[in-house]
Amino acid sequence: MPLKDCLAKRFEPLLRRLEDSLEYCGNLQKAQKLRQKQQQWRTYQPQLRERFESYYLTEHVLRCLIQREAYLQIRHNTLFQQLNESRSVADTLVTEMESIQKDLQHFNRGIWNAELEIQKILRNFPDGPLKRALLNVQTWVDVVGEGVVVARDLEALNVQIILGIAR
Repeated sequence: MPLKDCLAKRFEPLLRRLEDSLEYCGNLQKAQKLRQKQQQWRTYQPQLRERFESYYLTEHVLRCLIQREAYLQIRHNTLFQQLNESRSVADTLVTEMESIQKDLQHFNRGIWNAELEIQKILRNFPDGPLKRALLNVQTWVDVVGEGVVVARDLEALNVQIILGIAR
């Protein structure tokens, strides 16, 4: 076991308290950099790569599902506006809107399953600086989602901006 790995394990409680104090003082980036350094010092971590890959892929799937759901919500709203403006093609629009509603329910289940899978993966991560870093990032995302912007609304806004709908 290399010296840095041995020292990192020996001083982990102290480094953890240092991370906590940095976060408490508002130095979130320094705390994350300290976790990154600790992770670099560790040499032997079985199955960490596979777990991180599955976390990354599941997170990517979640983002794609959220973007697709946001697009479908915008499409549904557009069809609803067209239905209000023109009743001549009501049958076609209503059929398409019902199809979109079914797809939205499917995406809601998919998003819920992806979030559940992410939590399972994080629970199975080995204790260490990488797990603490990922949990902190997840906490920041949750705080942003609760306090300022919901991720789905943000994705909907991004899709609107890309499509040129938002002004």
